[in-house]
Amino acid sequence: MTSPLGALWANVDFRRYYVAQLLFSGVMGTMRFLFPWLVVKLTDWSSAEGLVLMAFGLPALLVSVPAGALSDRLDRKTLYVTWTVASGVVCLAFGIWVAAGDVTPRWTAVAALVLGATFAIVAPTVHAIVPDLVRGERLMNAGAMQNGGVRASI
Repeated sequence: MTSPLGALWANVDFRRYYVAQLLFSGVMGTMRFLFPWLVVKLTDWSSAEGLVLMAFGLPALLVSVPAGALSDRLDRKTLYVTWTVASGVVCLAFGIWVAAGDVTPRWTAVAALVLGATFAIVAPTVHAIVPDLVRGERLMNAGAMQNGGVRASI
């Protein structure tokens, strides 16, 4: 008899999805620490750290519900891949900007807002895509595993 975890890992589509969303969630969690740390290094204004954290989190409040509705109406795989790639492009561009030494606290807040928005769009799709990959008796196991993976990587 195959264990529930073994059955899920045998599903190639779920396995690829799980690893991708685990990596994406890890990046998202890391960014929650990197943006405030960067602002602390750029300025000694104590409120800047909180403002950047707010800029990173505000899109989740404003965008998640419409993004969830969007993920119910559009192809979830396309939505997930598109916005995950967009998040990567924003991270790469901002990383190059930081490496060049030209970034300011204000632009860090803007980048946090944009990146937070891309994360907020991807987040509902991450949950909504599971039933497309796993059906029947393994769906609850897949949902629990997916949710646990997201929580562990943040």
